[in-house]
Amino acid sequence: MCNLDTGESAKATLRSAGWFPGRAVDIGSYVKSWAGRGIVVNRNAENLCREFGGLKIIHPPHVNVGSEEYSDFTNLDPVCAVDGISDTPLKEYSKIAGESLCPVGTNRSHMTVLVGASGRVLAGVDNYLFEIGANRVEAFNRICAGLPPKKIGEWAPMMDS
Repeated sequence: MCNLDTGESAKATLRSAGWFPGRAVDIGSYVKSWAGRGIVVNRNAENLCREFGGLKIIHPPHVNVGSEEYSDFTNLDPVCAVDGISDTPLKEYSKIAGESLCPVGTNRSHMTVLVGASGRVLAGVDNYLFEIGANRVEAFNRICAGLPPKKIGEWAPMMDS
């Protein structure tokens, strides 16, 4: 399977989520979910989901409230991502990115994680689009380190009259 050339810290975080070299999951339910919404699936999204689909990655930042620590997480569940995003934001995010995007999960509890045909890993929330990483290695290094994504654009939502 794919070789993930991340730093050791990122590999340790991914391993604690259940990832291991050579991991391969059946992506049939993901493909069905994408197809059911008419979403064009790209090879990069398929490959990422085949290796990392179903993982819930617990990562920084961590917030302490009293004696409790709450960690951020990235949930790589394409079915949940597809169910959680409507057509308009997906189209607008694709316009901003300049490529078709495929929803593959959620990040920071409220962003939709998207993979472009180029392999870029992005995140959309409300009318904003962010880049997590130029490719999946950079994205996983940044996610596992708790680094924020970089804003790349926004669209003006239509207001109801």
